[in-house]
Amino acid sequence: MQRLECIKLIKCLIKNRFNISLETNGSISIKDLPEKMMISLDIKCPSSGMTKNMCYNNLDLIKQKDQVKFVIANLKDYIFAKNIIKKYALEDKTNVIFQPVYRTKFTQKLVNIILQNKLKVRFLLQLHKIIWGDKRGV
Repeated sequence: MQRLECIKLIKCLIKNRFNISLETNGSISIKDLPEKMMISLDIKCPSSGMTKNMCYNNLDLIKQKDQVKFVIANLKDYIFAKNIIKKYALEDKTNVIFQPVYRTKFTQKLVNIILQNKLKVRFLLQLHKIIWGDKRGV
């Protein structure tokens, strides 16, 4: 489905009183999306190899009801995420989620670093990976 068709569909659903939540990888601008929806925006960390594809202008458009998510594999990813949070003042702007990459040894260390640094972030495991494993599309 093309971007404009998706926006039309979202607007139609909102008009018909549906609550819409959109999870996006953050590579396309969210500026034309209706305000009456919740956006879950991923920011790709360095270990993903996808940071160059991010549309960082999206972080200026994020609202309090939205969320920004970082999937973190290592200390380099953590530092990257922490710097993005600071640069865009995300802790005061919206909900921030840190998720450790599934099956990494960094999970416990990530929790400890979050607590030490007193970051205002939520820590969530990748439940879809725990339930279905590395299966794509779930």
